[in-house]
Amino acid sequence: GLPMPPSILIEEDTGQSASDGITANARLNITNLDDGNTWQYTTNEGVTWVAGDLGELSFVLADQSSNVQVRQIDPEGNISSPSEPILVTIDTLAPQITALNIAEIVNATMANDVMFSGSTLGVEDGQEVTVIAAGLIQTAVVTNASFTGTLNLSSALDSDEMLVSATVTDIAGNLSESFTTAITLDTSAPRIASLVIPSVV
Repeated sequence: GLPMPPSILIEEDTGQSASDGITANARLNITNLDDGNTWQYTTNEGVTWVAGDLGELSFVLADQSSNVQVRQIDPEGNISSPSEPILVTIDTLAPQITALNIAEIVNATMANDVMFSGSTLGVEDGQEVTVIAAGLIQTAVVTNASFTGTLNLSSALDSDEMLVSATVTDIAGNLSESFTTAITLDTSAPRIASLVIPSVV
């Protein structure tokens, strides 16, 4: 008789959902393959089949979205039915923060509500940008590749070069590089160090 269809699994679903098939891990694993059988996979609903590596029960896909199926072939040439298709979206490209805009100098009147904005590349709507300054963390939601928010720096110590960084993760779980800029935080009122009143002759 015909061999049973093997099974196919995403090696690691790195995305935010465990059920949508979107992942940054491009490797898929084959299970339930009978000893001595070869295997093939297709990403175009059986139009073409690609021979699998006999020494390794897995294969790697390029960045793409496709319905993936596998089948096995016994030594007599009997071919199993294809496995149930699974929709897989491979996305290994890291997103980017392309701009982070914030006031270069923040004074005492601004410190409670420091506005920032920025832009992204390769980030889906609804993803969150994480902005960090002086150990304080604020998130902002991406909409149409842009984000806006505010930081409360009232508890931070004054600094001539406070680093403000932003990162974002796409829906597949790829983390961007940190985009960093520097600001000056000066919330201290100026002081008159001394006052000399000249004597009147």
